[in-house]
Parts: sequence; C-alpha cells; structure tokens
Amino acid sequence: KHLSGSPSGNPDDKSSGNVTALEVWTRINVDTVALTQWNENLRMWLSQTILERLVKEFDLINSSLEKHNMSDIKIGNVGLDRLRKTALTSQVAHFIPSMSTILSFLELHANQQYLTKRIRELSRGGCMSEFKWNGGSKFNGKEWDESLPTDCTIIMHLLSCYLDTQLMPSPNLPDTKAFSGHYYVKATDKMPALTPNSLFIQEVSEKPPHYRVIVGEQIYEMVKGYNNLFHSIVFFIYHVNKLEQGMLGRVNLGRAGVNMLWIIGQKE
Repeated sequence: KHLSGSPSGNPDDKSSGNVTALEVWTRINVDTVALTQWNENLRMWLSQTILERLVKEFDLINSSLEKHNMSDIKIGNVGLDRLRKTALTSQVAHFIPSMSTILSFLELHANQQYLTKRIRELSRGGCMSEFKWNGGSKFNGKEWDESLPTDCTIIMHLLSCYLDTQLMPSPNLPDTKAFSGHYYVKATDKMPALTPNSLFIQEVSEKPPHYRVIVGEQIYEMVKGYNNLFHSIVFFIYHVNKLEQGMLGRVNLGRAGVNMLWIIGQKE
C-alpha cells in the first residue's frame, strides 16, 4: 500500500472527485481556494498550539526528572505505567505538576518511543509537512506498519486531549471529558442517537483513517484520503461558529478562548 505523505502521491485522492464530499462545501459557499487556506491554517494551528508545545513540555519534564535524580525515567524511553506511577509520587506531583496532564496525550499507544518520536517529527517546520495520513515514519530501521498508529490517529487524539484540557466539563456530566466525551465519537464507540442538537466528529474507521461530521440529524461525508481529517475538523469548527456562535460548551473558539476561529477566516 502506498503511504505517501503528499496528496498527489496518494491513490485514494482520486476520491476527492466524490460529489457528496465536495457538495458539502459548495452548499455552504466555501470554494476550494478558501478550503485550501483553511486546511493550511489548521495545520499551522495544530503545529504551533499543540505539537510544538508538547515537545517543549516533554523536554522540560525530562530535564526536571533528571534534576530530581530520576534520570532513568524519560518521556519516550519508559512505558506508560512507569510514567503514571512516577507522576503520582509526591515529589513529582509537587515539582512537576504538568506531568499528569501530559500523560493523557501519551495514552494513545503503548509504544511510547514511536509515539513521542512521531510527535517530534510532526512538530517540525510549522505546518506538519511530515504528515502521512495513512501511515507514519520508520521505526527502529523498519518501515511503518499497522502495529503503529497512523498520523491521523495521533493528531485527532492530541486535538481531543488538548480541547479536553481547555474546555469546561458539563455541569450535568462532570466526569465526562469536555471535548472527547461530547464532540468526538471513536470507531469503537456506539454511535449516539442523532437529535437536532447533535454536533460531533465521528471516526468511521481507524485503518485506513476516515472521519465524517454529524450536524443535527445529518451525516456529512468528507473527502477520503489525505485531507479527510483536516476537512472534518474545519467543517466542525465552521458549524460551531455558525450554530453555537463560536462556543463549545462554555468556552469560546475565538481569541477570547482557544483561538481557532481564525482558521476558518473569522476575525474574532
């Protein structure tokens, strides 16, 4: 299977001629020029807001662990269980409180070495130029294989975790994660009953990665392949802005909050 990182090199991209997927955009008067710009804006936002910050945080935590005589423990070098136990120690909880927050970002996959390496690679260059929607990078001298997460899976997980940290839990459901518990449905989750108020991104399949967006009782198919994840996210943001006045729960997606509305060309 060809796992090229570029849209032109991807066999699945011929499906971008899929009328239903493109009609989604013509219905809301978004042309391909605007959509391409939104895609690029989103990649920049993901890179600067999540990927680059995570890498900085990994390095800060690792150097703090070393300072506190725990140089044998490093994010990327030890398993999740060991990281969890370390984060719970009173010393780390006191001196490195950010460690417990960072763990949720790493819970995606047992292979911590690959996951942290790939996050570092995707953070380079400011626009996720290394991104391979249906694959990843070499690991231990071997080509990426299906035992490892795809870049789509990594990015969607990181976005969900980031928004979970930024949004406020619903007062009625305080134990449900603020974003991933309400606005993201994984392929392994049961599809919720649709209502006029439904608004979420659905992962249809993990390998190959494919997402779509549900708005009200309507399912919006997104183009398959390289841009599927990006299109799904910007389509979701567009509808949060249109239907919820830019509010996700009690947090604004504009500059006063998580600063995502500029991605879709909104000034505020």
